[in-house]
Amino acid sequence: MADKIKKMIPTLIISLLIISLLVVTMLLWMCVSYHREKNRRENAVSNAQLLANKIKLGVDVEQSRNQLIEIVDGKDAFAAVSAIMALGEIKDNSNETLDCILRAIRRKEVFALDREAARALSKIKPERADIIDELIHQLDNEPRDVSWFSAEALGEIGTAAKKALPKLNEKLSSNDHLLKKSCEMAIQKILQGEGGSPSQETEQ
Repeated sequence: MADKIKKMIPTLIISLLIISLLVVTMLLWMCVSYHREKNRRENAVSNAQLLANKIKLGVDVEQSRNQLIEIVDGKDAFAAVSAIMALGEIKDNSNETLDCILRAIRRKEVFALDREAARALSKIKPERADIIDELIHQLDNEPRDVSWFSAEALGEIGTAAKKALPKLNEKLSSNDHLLKKSCEMAIQKILQGEGGSPSQETEQ
């Protein structure tokens, strides 16, 4: 019995070494993957911010805007969210940008893109009828944060969003406290004539 155990020791040691090597390799791979993904996300945010800054400064406006739109429409989810936030930040109300945001708010397969699209619209305050119709539609949609920001956007648009009043009033009976509050504020702004498109448009 003792001889058998002695003969097994080298095999056990080799097996433990192989397992240890596999574990270390896996940990290294996970570490590299984490840092690679972190760098990719940081680069996506930096790139979107760079393009937004160029637009603010009036440098390569159309080209930079088209690049942001292309990123939003692309397959990279994190980059798309970063780009849609940049479009909201610059308050660009060109038809190209609004069409892009309209597509984005309908893309439920990309996490947080619809939410950030609604937030972007609350900053841009477009008075286009199809945009207002979509925001009204989003009041019924999940996830809930999309409906909150859709209500906020309608309030920011102001008087031009009067057609949203019936749906906003309907949502006052919602069990979602944040949605109810967002709708109350939106109704108040629409009735008081607050909100509306920014006086200065982004250079076309």
